[in-house]
Amino acid sequence: MNDHILQNAWRLHQAGQFAEAARLYNQVLSTNPRHLGALQMLGYLHFQRGELRDADRIMERALTINPASVDVLYNRGCVQQALGRHKDALTSFDRALGVKPDYAPAMVNRGNVLAQMGRFADALASYDLALHLVPPSAELLLNRGNTLFELGRYADALASYEQALAKEPQAAIIWNNRGNAQAELGRHADALASFNRAIALNPNSPDSYFGRGTALAKLNRDKEALADFDKTLVLDPGNVAALHSRGRALRMLKRSAEALAAFDAILAREPRHVEALIDKAIALGELNRTDDSLAALDTAIAIIPGNGEALTNRASVLLRLRRFDEASADSERAVRADPKNSAAWHNLGSALAALKRYQEALGCFDKALALAPDSATTLNNRGGTMIRLKQEEAALPFFEKALQHNPADPDIWVNRARAYSNLRRFSRAIADSDQALALAPDLAAATRIGVHARLHICDWSRREEDKHRVTAGLKGGQRVITALDHRGMCYSEHESLLAARLWAAEEYPPAPNPLWQGE
Repeated sequence: MNDHILQNAWRLHQAGQFAEAARLYNQVLSTNPRHLGALQMLGYLHFQRGELRDADRIMERALTINPASVDVLYNRGCVQQALGRHKDALTSFDRALGVKPDYAPAMVNRGNVLAQMGRFADALASYDLALHLVPPSAELLLNRGNTLFELGRYADALASYEQALAKEPQAAIIWNNRGNAQAELGRHADALASFNRAIALNPNSPDSYFGRGTALAKLNRDKEALADFDKTLVLDPGNVAALHSRGRALRMLKRSAEALAAFDAILAREPRHVEALIDKAIALGELNRTDDSLAALDTAIAIIPGNGEALTNRASVLLRLRRFDEASADSERAVRADPKNSAAWHNLGSALAALKRYQEALGCFDKALALAPDSATTLNNRGGTMIRLKQEEAALPFFEKALQHNPADPDIWVNRARAYSNLRRFSRAIADSDQALALAPDLAAATRIGVHARLHICDWSRREEDKHRVTAGLKGGQRVITALDHRGMCYSEHESLLAARLWAAEEYPPAPNPLWQGE
């Protein structure tokens, strides 16, 4: 009789008629409270309906009848996993496997629970064992790939995602995760293609828009990246990572005020978000709000005193303020925190060069270049420091390499022009100073070197143009040429006095703490 009722209950259960099926299961249990099959199926029914606590309670009863029931142990493990009781779930799956070591569903879910617990190496071992028990499903290969990704084994993760896509090519989540692995491998164009496919399959996934925006940013397509970060925030307004990336994209687009607003929005939610504080400081610096920039960096350093990025950025601000001793101290702290911080080594070199500790500066630039050999700025600054040491000929290859990497930087052209001028190769100095002025027409150093070189080779072809540029600069309080060169091309005593005063102010600024106070 009970078997007939149980068969009808299971038929109704499979048809989705849960209420009627539950009534029949309970009818069986009213006559036989220890009927294992009825308890097992009633517990499973409650699980399917999301009634997890009832399901757990009923399955616990079933296990008192047969503690070695593989099906009940497995189903209870799934219930406990859904309840977030990961340790209990792991125990249930382990007990099921103790009874039946080749029970693949328990092995797979054991891996899932271990991954949820952050035990990724153990999870991977379970997934690999499961692959020996059953033909791999797309879900198993996806979860295995996710675990490899968490272990930093991005190439292996990508291979697992490729296998999953071979079985389920229309699964947007697999395309999305494939893109994440490609991005970590530096294959940003490939990642972009994967995210495009994921979005085509699921146009409402904020993760895919965020991933695509990140890939676009890496490809320097910042305007398109910004649009994707905006779309991410429409779908997921609380996504702090997307808001942060949006701010960075705005910075790259020279929209510093809007970037600042994005970073402030993050800090309104998470006041101790150190990366947002650092990016806020950079945006404030771009807006010439130097004091506010330093204050934001001070806050970041107060939260994480040894944060190398914050210390490096503060050193950069202090360099612009010509506070070289402080910049040096911050840079030294940054390289102690992370000896592989190339920007910190660069800043330390710049500070030491400004303090006229040129040999030490060269050592720092060399350490920066060992870490970032293609940094045009470091190559240029090393060459500039060599000029200070009268090593112009040896400096030229550094300027050549810097220009190969960034021919649009006028400062590199100026420094090479200075080296050529010191070497009395005035025609080349003129050519380089002209190139610098083509990039930055108001760059006084380029004008100064060009005028100086033309005076030395008696090139009067641009004399009136040079005089006009010099006079305009002096009227604007800008030291365009040296006082001696000024005497060689102009005869105004008033202008000569202005040139001399500007030269003295630049070369010998007042000491912050004068030795004599007028006593």
